Amino acid sequence: MTTGSNTNAVADTAAGGSPAAPGGDGSASGGLRGAGGAGLDAYAYGLLDPKAGAAGENLRLLGDATLGIEVTVPELARRCGLGNIDPQHGGGAGIGASGVAAIEACLTVTPPPAGATLVTVRPDLDAFGAMALLALRHAGGPPGPAVRERVGRVARADRFD
Repeated sequence: MTTGSNTNAVADTAAGGSPAAPGGDGSASGGLRGAGGAGLDAYAYGLLDPKAGAAGENLRLLGDATLGIEVTVPELARRCGLGNIDPQHGGGAGIGASGVAAIEACLTVTPPPAGATLVTVRPDLDAFGAMALLALRHAGGPPGPAVRERVGRVARADRFD
């Protein structure tokens, strides 16, 4: 299920705007499915619910083709088959354990293949911006100076400096 407003929220994040939860309703079942092509449609997006009672909903989003972005719940992070980019918290099956923000890490990490699902439990600018950056890099290679500058601003606001 793809909606223009949710897809645009991720694009707005990359452009420095404010994100909306990927599902729109804040539920784990609100994942978006793209066409598997280029750009933002290359991926599906989902918001995991860290509450114990949401296991069934979360399982629909997790699996071999899932990449976590700041999935800070170890049980959920371990179910992200493509890993979990969580450099600040070092959570679960994390890629990295440093003081950089997730959006910064996404400047250098290899973007997942088309059709992957990008999920988070932290619906914030760092996580949504990281998702948008991976989609932009998947579509067109390295980000230009303007995108790098916005990534830096988000990272400075998010880091534990």
